[in-house]
Amino acid sequence: MYARPDARAPLYTIGGTGISAAQRLEALADVPLPELLRLTEAAARKSSAEGRGSPSRKDLGMLMVALRMRSEDSEGRPDFAGNSREYRDRLAEVFRRTNMLDDERKRISSAGRRAAGDIVREVLTSEELDDYGLMKAGPSERVREARKGMWVPAEVQKVVRTTPATDANADVLRLTQGALGILSRISDEAIGGLTDVERDTMAVLAGRIEDRAYELRMKATPDDEDA
Repeated sequence: MYARPDARAPLYTIGGTGISAAQRLEALADVPLPELLRLTEAAARKSSAEGRGSPSRKDLGMLMVALRMRSEDSEGRPDFAGNSREYRDRLAEVFRRTNMLDDERKRISSAGRRAAGDIVREVLTSEELDDYGLMKAGPSERVREARKGMWVPAEVQKVVRTTPATDANADVLRLTQGALGILSRISDEAIGGLTDVERDTMAVLAGRIEDRAYELRMKATPDDEDA
């Protein structure tokens, strides 16, 4: 039996050090649902307070996966993909109680989903990921690959490549892929060389890009979320 989580401790130490994500999730399985929801709210608040790079995002991601495991998908399985109405309603209520502004809520929930996506890849096998319709590469791996250049999954590249140029949809796909290619040219080193005013301007522009990307994704997959 693994130790019950201490609300004051980082959750990635649940059960001790040197254990797997699956073992940490096993420890969380014994936590009553109301307490699990409270811990998730606390992790979201702490992640917001600590800002970018907060270790609390690991906590938030772990708790989000634990909540997914308390819900069932349409096939009666633990909702590792995070698509069930029950899971989404619970998470929405958690963030509602934080009283965050809408932009901050989106930022923190997105960060939590990315962390949760990485954890899901730790606990599911390749075959299980296929069964859930999830990509093998988690959010962090996709970011690393994107930094190497214009990276998109092979199946996406195939659709873009094979859509007839005369098809109006081809412009939508190629423009989106082109935008990704342009953004991939901006290096971390280049950002580091900006002045304070330029960095503030870059932050505003990046926020507009993030907002538009979110809108496009929701239009393309209205029932989807980062998973």
